[in-house]
Amino acid sequence: MSISNMTSTVWPDLQVPAIEHNHLPILTVALLTGIASAVYINVSSVQDPCKVGSIPTVKRPRLLDAYRSGVWWRIFVPRLVPYIEEGYHKYNKNDQPFRIWLGGFQAYAYVLPERYLDKIKNMPESEASFAAMANKYFHTGLPTGEVNNLVLQVASKLVNGNLATIKTLMQGEVQKALAREIGSPRQWTKINAWQVARKTTEAPGLRVVFGEELANDKTFVTGVSEFVSNITVYAFTLRYINLGPLRDFILYLVHWRHRRSLPAVLTPLNNVITERKKVRSNRHISDDEESFDCIQWALDQPVSDDCKTAEAIARRLVVISLGTIDTVAGVLVKQLTHLASHPECHEEIRAEIRECLAEDDNGWTLKSTGRMKKLESFIQESLRMSSGAISLSGMRIVTGSGFRLDDNTVLPRDSFIAIPTRNILYDPEVFPEPEKFDPFRFYKIKEDEKNAGSRSNRRDIRASWLAFGYGRQACPGRFYAINAMKTILGEILLKYDIRLAEKQAPRIDIDLDPMLAPVRSTDLEFRVRA
Repeated sequence: MSISNMTSTVWPDLQVPAIEHNHLPILTVALLTGIASAVYINVSSVQDPCKVGSIPTVKRPRLLDAYRSGVWWRIFVPRLVPYIEEGYHKYNKNDQPFRIWLGGFQAYAYVLPERYLDKIKNMPESEASFAAMANKYFHTGLPTGEVNNLVLQVASKLVNGNLATIKTLMQGEVQKALAREIGSPRQWTKINAWQVARKTTEAPGLRVVFGEELANDKTFVTGVSEFVSNITVYAFTLRYINLGPLRDFILYLVHWRHRRSLPAVLTPLNNVITERKKVRSNRHISDDEESFDCIQWALDQPVSDDCKTAEAIARRLVVISLGTIDTVAGVLVKQLTHLASHPECHEEIRAEIRECLAEDDNGWTLKSTGRMKKLESFIQESLRMSSGAISLSGMRIVTGSGFRLDDNTVLPRDSFIAIPTRNILYDPEVFPEPEKFDPFRFYKIKEDEKNAGSRSNRRDIRASWLAFGYGRQACPGRFYAINAMKTILGEILLKYDIRLAEKQAPRIDIDLDPMLAPVRSTDLEFRVRA
């Protein structure tokens, strides 16, 4: 049985892409080694090298969780959300941190109360680092290359800095993707929600990251799509088994076959990068001739030469494409499901979109989308209900000498710290009736604050909207992602009627510690509007 078949048997809603049969030998060796290691090393015996005795631990009993959830495989992958909730109400609400084991990362996380948001907001990477956390626990170096300054500069400064022009490209690419994936059906037509989300985010994502030439190369697009999709498959493989000191070695073996498929992506990308360098060295390139994509922006970055080789840039652009395509698609599919589940808000949002677009000659400009407060409110509410891609935010590794808590307890270097995003967003003291999906919740909050002016005593709601992280190390591509979601959802609402294929509202995500993986099996129905 292949890894993808095993995964779909245990997690049927994930619908992971198939892995070729010639992956089997190396994965079989890794799996057998992992099982042997799991027998030898019991999770309960793992010692936290950063253990601080004064901080309480919230335990996650495997057998009890399987019994409570009624799902047998929770013995191996116990839920995280209920136990974070337990710690939040028992400790965080009393201004205390707590410690909990993250099976997917094979590490303890120190979960901090909300009041520490202000402390981590402006902390530099030299004191606490998100990039270090991603490299260590997501093992980004195994399939492509570690997150470095080049990735952060291109994603945060240049993509965000060029959003005004990107928006024009985004609209055209989204319209073409919708025409391909949905078409103009006059009768209700069933289409998989994940397929729509993936293809509508892939089209603008490829264009912005890799440029027009490669975005229109079907072979390259297929290679990128398969490689990025398989990152999800390999991410699940053996991550929940305690492999002890063999962990890094076994994961390296597991990713070996995945890395072997990378040249199909890197070779054409290297060729484009090399050609651009050659042209630039032979003659002056005017501003009008400059390519508008992440390749060019990476070439223009003031980083060391070893970070600007064709190979180095190509690998980092694949990392960026994971964020602009797969990560955004994983959030968008949840929003599509929420949209189909709440038809009562469609007309009001459509009316606002039409009004805003009319003021800017029917273009999805930054100015017009910035005025779409009801559409933005819908997106914020969907993110509040589903917490985006992960149930924690503010994730950092302590890179300085230590992280000092208010009671003078010091979390030592290499401690993993986080904020309980989902629980803050479901706290009735923050959001009344948190279990209710209110598409205009944030719109009404902002209107109330605007009307109250300086007299408002309402807490800062933005500090509680944490799906993209918080502070100077929040998701570097969050502005791109939000604008992509606005454009895609807006175009769908203007062109189509949308509803659930089944009468009962489907499950939105799956608790896979620490990820909140989107359900990929949900079908929606579309019909072109008259």
